[in-house]
This record gives sequence, C-alpha cells and structure tokens, in this order.
Amino acid sequence: MRGKSIEAVGKSAIAMPVVRERLDWLDALRGIGIIAVVAGHIWTRGAFRDGIYCFHMPLFFMASGAVARAVPTRILAPRLLLALGLPTLSFAVLFLGLDYLVEGARQVRPIFPDALTGLWTVLTGMERLRGPFAILWFAPCLIAARLAWNSLQHRLDPAGFRMMAAMALVLLIALLVDRYGTISPLGLLSVPGALIFIWLGHRWKDRRPGLLFSAATLLLAVLALGFMPPLNMRAGDLGWPLLGIAGAAAIVDRIAWIARRLPDGLTRALAWIGRNSLVIMFLHLCFAHYLAPYFPKVVLLVLGVAGPLSIGALMRRNRLARLLFLGER
Repeated sequence: MRGKSIEAVGKSAIAMPVVRERLDWLDALRGIGIIAVVAGHIWTRGAFRDGIYCFHMPLFFMASGAVARAVPTRILAPRLLLALGLPTLSFAVLFLGLDYLVEGARQVRPIFPDALTGLWTVLTGMERLRGPFAILWFAPCLIAARLAWNSLQHRLDPAGFRMMAAMALVLLIALLVDRYGTISPLGLLSVPGALIFIWLGHRWKDRRPGLLFSAATLLLAVLALGFMPPLNMRAGDLGWPLLGIAGAAAIVDRIAWIARRLPDGLTRALAWIGRNSLVIMFLHLCFAHYLAPYFPKVVLLVLGVAGPLSIGALMRRNRLARLLFLGER
C-alpha cells in the first residue's frame, strides 16, 4: 500500500536503486501471495486449495520480516496501530452492518444473531470467524508479531546464537499452540508461528544461496505441495511439526525466485497488486462469500481481486475513508 502504511514507511527509508529493485520483487511476491489468498478462499477444498494453504499466509509474514527495521517501539506501535489496527476495527464494524444488509436482502440468516455477539466474537474468538470476518485475525496477529520481533531486534543480534535460542523457544511455544491451542482472542494464537516466519524472512531476504541449497529448497517445496498437510495459521496449525514450517519457507523461496525473474511489465502489475494487498486481504471474502451462489469460481477470483482494488481507489479519494479503512493519513 502507498501513503503512510507501515510497509510504505519501511520503503521510504530506502534510497539505493539496488534496494529499490529488491523491494519491487518483494511487492510482486506479495501480489502473487494475495492472489493465492483469494484463490484459496474460493476453491475451498481439494489439492489446489491444500497447496495454497501450505504457504500463502507464511508468505506475508516472511515478506514483512524482509522489510522490518528495528525502530523505537514508541514509534513503531502507533504506526502499526494506524496502518493495521484502525482498518481492522473499521472493517469489522463495516462487515457487521454489511452482513445484516446483504443477508437480509437475500432473506438469509446473518452470520451473527446480533451486532454485540459479532463484535464480542471478533474480539475474543477469531478462530471461530467465518465469511468476510474470517480474515480479521491477520492484522492483529501481524501487529503483535512485528512488535515482538522489533523488541528482539533491539536486544539480540538477528544472526547471533542468542537469537537462535530465542527462536527455538518461540518454536516450542508455536508447536505447543499447534497441539493444544483452542481460543484465539485478537488472533494471538497465531503469533508464535508468525514470529518464526518473520524471523525466517529477515534472515532470508539477502541470501544468495548456491545451486545445492536451491535444489534442496526446490525439492522440499515440491514435497510440501504434493505430500504435506496444509497449514491453517488462523488456528495456530503449522502442519507437520517443523516440516510444515520448513516446507512453507521453501515454497516462498521458490516463488520469490520466480518473482525476481518475471518480465518487467508483469512485475510492475503484480507489484501494484502487492502494494494494495491489505485492502484485498480485508475485502476479498465479501465477494467470495456473498457472490458465491451467482458466479463461477474463475469470475469470483477476478472479482475478489479487482473489486477490492476498485473500492480501495475510491476510498483514497476521501480523507476520512482513507484514514479509517486504509490506515493512510
């Protein structure tokens, strides 16, 4: 996203052309990722859906880690709350009203019996959300994970032994959450897993692996897509212990390899979609949920990407809408 979003703030601090090129392919990577997110919520079962769920949310956490800079928490926290927290709250309220309006017009029971129940569920049990509400866990989880990672960056060398030990502890917590976690207020159930992927993204961003490492990563990615169970980060489910995380990271690495080598025109188009991925993340389920009975899946995919892009462009024309729903001043 442009304007004052947290991703844009991170990019604005970078001036060197070689880094700008790196961020262009990262934006294209996000573009590929958000199209995969939309597709995964339209094709809701089968091998295609399972393959997407092996990597689509880890991709965004790794991309976030790749651009994360250690800044004072007193600066980062307000930026994150503006760029992610305020839009989450605004869209939650919007979705509550929209659901009663649309389902009432269709004479279908709304997702929640009343607005208070809906708001309470959003705040205390994001693992139970469905329909357009199902994606609301992502932004609170990302806020918490980014703040945790920022705190660790200030205290530990990201490449040092102490950081490795800290990540081993976080991994243990993530695996315990995977096995025993059931309730996810504000998406916090997903934070340990998200923090692992942010760390992996930070360590991965500048790597130039050799042929042997690339071949091993490709093999692991193929195995993950073909044989490993999907991840469901909203519920803290990381698939097979350790292998699910490694497989997701390998798939993201191979998609990034492709993103670096796309034609310039396609890179620019995907990067534009990637810069607008947050509004697509929030709004695509409205199209997938409410229009599913009326359109084939391919049309829903197009609408799920183009519709939020168009709505986001309209929101940017109004200062209040831009602030509330896009987190941009």
